[in-house]
Amino acid sequence: MIFRKHVWSGINGTLIVVFGLIALGTFEDGRLLAIVPGEILEEASQTGPPVSEKLESTESNWGHGTRKMLEAAGVGREYFAGFQNDRPFMGDEIGRLLKVMYWVDRFAVLDVENWTKHNFSIEQLSEDPKAYQGEFFRLDGRAELIESVELSSGLVELFGWKKLFRCKVLLGKDKRPVVIFTRFVPKAWKVGARIDERVSVNGLFVKLGGFQEPIFVAQRIAWYPQTLLGNLGMDVGLLDDLGDRKKITKHERECFYQMLAAVGRARPGQLLQDAQRELKKKGQDSFSVSPLFNEPEKGRGRLVMLAGTARRVVRVRVDDPDIVARFGIDHYFEVFMFTPDSQGNPIVFCVRELPDGMPLGIDVGYGEFVEIAGFFMKKWSYQSIEFAMGKRYGDRKDLRRQLAPLLIARDLLWIPREQPISSSATTNLVAGLIFVLVLIGIWIAVWISGRRDKRMFDETLKEVRGEVDLTGLDVEVSGEYSFEDIDQIDTERKGDA
Repeated sequence: MIFRKHVWSGINGTLIVVFGLIALGTFEDGRLLAIVPGEILEEASQTGPPVSEKLESTESNWGHGTRKMLEAAGVGREYFAGFQNDRPFMGDEIGRLLKVMYWVDRFAVLDVENWTKHNFSIEQLSEDPKAYQGEFFRLDGRAELIESVELSSGLVELFGWKKLFRCKVLLGKDKRPVVIFTRFVPKAWKVGARIDERVSVNGLFVKLGGFQEPIFVAQRIAWYPQTLLGNLGMDVGLLDDLGDRKKITKHERECFYQMLAAVGRARPGQLLQDAQRELKKKGQDSFSVSPLFNEPEKGRGRLVMLAGTARRVVRVRVDDPDIVARFGIDHYFEVFMFTPDSQGNPIVFCVRELPDGMPLGIDVGYGEFVEIAGFFMKKWSYQSIEFAMGKRYGDRKDLRRQLAPLLIARDLLWIPREQPISSSATTNLVAGLIFVLVLIGIWIAVWISGRRDKRMFDETLKEVRGEVDLTGLDVEVSGEYSFEDIDQIDTERKGDA
């Protein structure tokens, strides 16, 4: 590696060592994962173990966690002693700061979260700054001012960064000011102007600046605007990193899973209710899918509610231990929906939960009517043959790719289809009805016959009971009854016989 002469004269020896490490590729980015919904997580570029694993074997006497990693990278106790407290950056301190940022950017997000201290006070840092240099702290507050810091040509060539951002953040109710240096801030923020935005930072403490302002470096500043998505704890600034008409890249991985985690914090059915209120506020009956296809860059983070037929619903397993540990997400469901106005093109929802009893399926005959409210992420590129055939074709490069809006949702409303009645079931139903009708007919006939017989019986009974009038008969009865002639009469009858 041949260095230019003016670079040799403008960079101190420490930074030259760092440049040599970068040029030789001694430490490279570790796991670069391309996360594609519905596909097994694959490593887009695997050049070795993560940085933290590479440094893990190095012995350290400067503590554990962050400090151990930094000392293994040559940024230990002696290095931080080069920062002078209670004054602004002077001399070579900006170069020292960049070297610290270089390594902080390469730490795994999960490691940073595990190393970050939450229970502390800013006064502790002010009282004994050297005791806390090289440690991560959780900073929650409101961003007040963002400034751009231009770097010299030598530093640009050395690190490949054109500029940094200096952000002033006010912490807590007492609005204690701190300064944070980072490479990334939301594009919506106006540089050089006063702002008032809700933020959080996992910042590594470097030194005390002028007026005892604590100075930190951070991988990024998380932004939580007063929007539906921001109120659910999503770093909306991650939407700036998205690109349309391609797969989800390693740079978009964090946004995808943070959005899945954010919708999981909503109540069941909350997003549907919020979307309905949004429609009512605008005086509309439904959301159009046209902007999702034609103007995706304008709709990022927008809540959309759509109704249609789900033609593919599959469960996607998440095997990444980083995602499982940080967000508790070990699976989600991928739903391909077709709406009346999508013109035969699918809209893809990644959903955290399905209703009880809702079937999965990718068969040609599969179709379930659903209504889903979710946040639009990007216009996604997928292999259409996989959707159409329901099978995987390995790494063939001749597969046609298709574009579809990708949205993230918590749950969905499922309206089950009525099950068709089979021919045998119909026959049994008709036979059963005829049998019931016959029984009813027999019962009616028996009832009528019984009524007629009862009427005849009543008339006969009246005669038997002597209710016939005998007063008109001419019968003479006199004297008393006598039985003296009975024997003589009986003898005469026998003689006649």
